[in-house]
Amino acid sequence: MIKKLSVLIMLLGASFIWINGQSNPINKVEPPFWWTEMKDNSLQLMVYGKSIGNSSIKINSDKVVFESAQQVENKNYLFINLTIKKHIEAGIVPIEFQLNGKSFFYNYELKQRRPNADKKPVMDASDVVYLITPDRFVNGDPSNDNVKGFNDKLERTAEYGRHGGDIQGIIDNIDYIKKLGMTAVWPMPLLENNQDAFSYHGYAISDFYETDKRFGDNALYKKLADKLHENGLKLVMDQVFNHCGSAYWWMKDLPMKDWINDAEEFGRSNFNNMVVSDPYVSQKDKNEHYRGYFDTNMPDLNLANPIFARYMIQNSVWWIEFANIDALRIDTYPYIDKNFSAKWRQHIEKEYPGMFVTAEVWVSQVPYEAYWNSSKPNFDGYQSHINSITDFPLYYSMLKAFGKNGDISALHSCLSKDFLYGQPEMNLIFFDNHDVSRTFGELGGDYEKYKLAATFIFTTRGIPQWYYGSEILMKATGSHGYIREDMPGGWAGDKKNVFKGENMTVAENAALDFITDLLSWRKTSRAIKEGNLIHFLPHDNVYVYFRTTDNEILMVILNNGEEKLNFSLKNYQEVLQGHKTGTDVLSKETFDLSKPISIKAKTPYIISIN
Repeated sequence: MIKKLSVLIMLLGASFIWINGQSNPINKVEPPFWWTEMKDNSLQLMVYGKSIGNSSIKINSDKVVFESAQQVENKNYLFINLTIKKHIEAGIVPIEFQLNGKSFFYNYELKQRRPNADKKPVMDASDVVYLITPDRFVNGDPSNDNVKGFNDKLERTAEYGRHGGDIQGIIDNIDYIKKLGMTAVWPMPLLENNQDAFSYHGYAISDFYETDKRFGDNALYKKLADKLHENGLKLVMDQVFNHCGSAYWWMKDLPMKDWINDAEEFGRSNFNNMVVSDPYVSQKDKNEHYRGYFDTNMPDLNLANPIFARYMIQNSVWWIEFANIDALRIDTYPYIDKNFSAKWRQHIEKEYPGMFVTAEVWVSQVPYEAYWNSSKPNFDGYQSHINSITDFPLYYSMLKAFGKNGDISALHSCLSKDFLYGQPEMNLIFFDNHDVSRTFGELGGDYEKYKLAATFIFTTRGIPQWYYGSEILMKATGSHGYIREDMPGGWAGDKKNVFKGENMTVAENAALDFITDLLSWRKTSRAIKEGNLIHFLPHDNVYVYFRTTDNEILMVILNNGEEKLNFSLKNYQEVLQGHKTGTDVLSKETFDLSKPISIKAKTPYIISIN
């Protein structure tokens, strides 16, 4: 009888069927489906529905082994633990629920894992990641600007309002991104964010399994990945584990009291990432950091809860597998329970060996950053298993170097501490990003300093990340809603259009050409991808470093001074010895290396040594 019923369920294609007149109480099952042949063949299902926790479970299937049904304090939830058998075909697993003396079936789908799904493309220093605020990039589909059931409506003139950008807008302009020289795209979170206000940024997620309908849907998210892959580009997913939005559906009916941390007990976070690695930290400060709310509308998730930890690990894997995600950026990494994050990273590595994962670690000093990118356990025995962090110390050093009265020695000083990292070459380095003022604005609109800073970011060690619009000199400083500017040409009626090259200023076109040419050349350089970095103590506000391989030598000269110099090369003979000429990649000028060379004030040089 059970086998016949299983066949009937498959034929019907329904998610559930009930018998004996029992109405089906199930509202949600997460993950919504799973795959065969995953390396970890265990699976935890969260089932939500009225009194579902009082059910008993029977599973008669040749695809899974039923391990347990775990009840929790809220009887509207039940957690079902399965083991998926090896080498099976995709298909349906009928789960029989018995509740109040009656039975009903839920039809759970196992999909076939695509071949080589665990093999993700390598990300390294040859890549450049293009960071996009989706709501502010391009409005590709005006029909989803306002959606029933979502209270935060379109208001393009509002600093913190929704402006209408979406996934289709990114898809429509992949050609622009590719021509610019980018190799990967990182959109800020695209998942549902049904907050009443401030929802545009995406970091207050209200459903971890659904794309925000004002951006598109899950199918369109997957299409974005497919279109990027067709164009030789990678997709980086921005995932958030530390918090959710206050509008999350479970906030009105939590599975367990400790599913989230208590706002009254722990208040707001102290926002001090240094407490994580502080050997003398008090428990009070540690609790406030880990368990305090990131914002009043962002409940803090308790990932010390093992059931919730499993839920979030599976969610991460589900998106990678479903949308064919190439790499991950993890938001607010030091705020997450660090034991969970280490376990999560090891799980991702097991399922997707070598997959690039970078963690947001916002501190200004290298030792605190290096705690997370370490090749061995730290002093306290902790190892994050992360080998890439967002390199804020280098960013702040760049601002010190090229800002008003800047001293370029700040760059040398910062990089000299790289011995503290496990893999500094994997750090995500950036000119600016979605959380900081535009660097062109920070540099006072000085185009020459802009070129110096950009040249540094694209030639030093690490994997560069570029924020949309900085290639056309966006310069907003201050609040988040302001620095996340609308891309000109992304909306019907925009007079200026960067995608079509219409009504751009001379300066904007010059900057766009400079970045495009620099990145086009960068793709050809093996020394940038894997070369050694050799730098010299700066003198006269000039920083010199080399990128070298066995058959390529690049000499980067950053003259941060206000004067033209007759620059002697005698201090650099350990690398230059035996080489007579070099050609500047940027200006195409050829230099005689046997004598001093003339370098202009506030000018970068990338000299390919012949």
